[in-house]
Amino acid sequence: MADPKTFARTNWISDACKLLSPIQANEINAICHRLFSKYGVEIAVVTVDTAPGGPMNLRPFFTELFNYWGLGDPTVNNGVLVAMIMTHRRIEMVRHTAALSIIGVVVCWVQCQE
Repeated sequence: MADPKTFARTNWISDACKLLSPIQANEINAICHRLFSKYGVEIAVVTVDTAPGGPMNLRPFFTELFNYWGLGDPTVNNGVLVAMIMTHRRIEMVRHTAALSIIGVVVCWVQCQE
């Protein structure tokens, strides 16, 4: 699974299972980039077909991925990883505590788009 930060500073997505259309990927990248520019929050989005741990124990794998990718600044705790696991029909979120208020902003924005 490729670290999205290795592609370009404007790419926040690693779409391993090719779930997102180019339009969707552009929209998500734009949201993540705006949140990074405005609040300093690093949000990475990853899609995978499956992950180790089974459907009820996915967090350790994604926490390790979060740390491996070095999301956010550990001195201000501003990283978020959103993982979509297709075979388990789950979304996992790993985040630093300071990113909680930004997550609320994202959730509100997403709900307004529906």
